[in-house]
Amino acid sequence: MQRTDPIEQEEEHNQLFAEIMALEAYKKSLRNAALGERE
Repeated sequence: MQRTDPIEQEEEHNQLFAEIMALEAYKKSLRNAALGERE
C-alpha cells in the first residue's frame, strides 16, 4: 500500500479513502457476526 497525496492525486485519494471506509465497515460487521451481535 502506498500513500497518496490528497492535493496532487485528489481523485485517487478519495476513491481509496472511500474503499478503506467500506472495508472497515465490512470488517466491523464480520466481527459483530462472529461475536453474535446485531448491527
